[in-house]
Parts: sequence; structure tokens; C-alpha cells
Amino acid sequence: MNRVLLVIFSIVSFLNFSSPSLASGWCKADSEPQLVFAPYEDDVTIDNSRSFVDLSRVKSDTRNPYGRNSIVHTFGLAHREFRLEQKTELKILTNPNTRQTCLWYGTIDVRIYSKPVIYIAKEFEPGTCHYQEVLRHEMEHITVDREVTNKYLGILATRLRQKLGSETAYGPIRLSQQNSSVQRMQRRIESIVREVSLNMKAERDVRQSKIDSLGSYERSSRFMTETCDRRNPETAQKRDALLRRYVR
Repeated sequence: MNRVLLVIFSIVSFLNFSSPSLASGWCKADSEPQLVFAPYEDDVTIDNSRSFVDLSRVKSDTRNPYGRNSIVHTFGLAHREFRLEQKTELKILTNPNTRQTCLWYGTIDVRIYSKPVIYIAKEFEPGTCHYQEVLRHEMEHITVDREVTNKYLGILATRLRQKLGSETAYGPIRLSQQNSSVQRMQRRIESIVREVSLNMKAERDVRQSKIDSLGSYERSSRFMTETCDRRNPETAQKRDALLRRYVR
């Protein structure tokens, strides 16, 4: 399993209000923050153009269950690029009489975009038992990533509601303090997102390692030998011939 985690993009926008006459106690939020959370995933792309030699050279985050010094031949990889975009809209109310301003969270929008790709060695042609077994294994990785992502998107929504839902507004503050206050409010959101992202990665790593466990590899290898090699003997012979040349 090979996975690339792209940078978290964080964007702040503003919705400004100004009123010439404001009563005492004017610094109040007009509503609770609106929270928007959504995952977007492209269809799984299957790339069958690379040889197992090429795939075996790709750096992967998979721990070798046979030991660090053992040689493992890679016939499939699951690669899931994803980026997390976090956009925050802050509402700003300015009192021109006192030259003070008031800030609160308007909308917090978190979206995860993912692009899953499965690489299957070209020595295994589509429709063969070997191809289907590699596809089955790599789809397990994609499924786990999807489940973990959706789970922690829900956790993030709950965490932000708990942290921010009861808050009214920041201020009143001097206009000269507005920029620093905006940065502080945005850092708070980023801190919560980062904490949840780290927890998500930790669970993801644990669950992915179970798919790439020694027992899982042995079961797949046994199925290849006992079932696929019998169903598609020509594929097995070509694979074994390539392996003999590769290990020389």
C-alpha cells in the first residue's frame, strides 16, 4: 500500500458589517457557526501498465511482514492521494463610534478530496485469477481508507461543534487587534483539524497493517498457488520465469 497525503489547505474569508449606531452589548454573534463537511472521491482507477519489477521498486509505507532483509516482489499497489481543504468564513462587525470590532465564526467548511489508484503488474492480465486476487487485496486498502476518512470527518464535525458551538463572539477589540485576532481564531480551527488528522492517520496505519500482515500475505499466496496457478498456468509460468531472472 502506497499513499500520499497532500498539504492541508486553509483559507479564511470575511463577511464585514458596519453600523453607525450600535447599542451597548452590541458585540454578539447573529447565529451559531454553520459547519459543512463533505468527502469527495474519484472513481477507482486501475493501472495495469507497469511490470512487477517497476512496482517492486516503488517506495511504500508498508512494513515487510517477512522481515526487513527479506525480498518481497510487488504485484500490486494501492495509492490514494488526498487533500484536505478547510475554509473558514469569519463575520466581522465594526463599531465606527468606538473604533472597535467584533468577530465570530460564520461558516467552517471542511472537504476531503481523494483520488484512489490501484496498480496491478502487467504480467497479470485483466480477467485472470491472479489479476482478480491482487485487485481484491488492494481494494481492501481503498475500503479501509474510505471508512477511516468518513469516520474521522464525523469526529471532526462533532469536535468543532463541541468547541465552537457555545461561543458567541470575540470582542469587542480595537481595530488594531483585528488581524492578530483573526489569526488566533484560524489557528484554533487548524489545531483541531490537525489533532483529528493525526488520530485518523494513527488508526489508518493500524488497520492497513492488518491487511498487510504475514497471515494475510500467506493466505493470498496460497490462493495464488493452489487456485490461480491451476486456472491460469500460462500466467504462472511467465511469472515464475520472470522471478527467476529477477533474483539472479
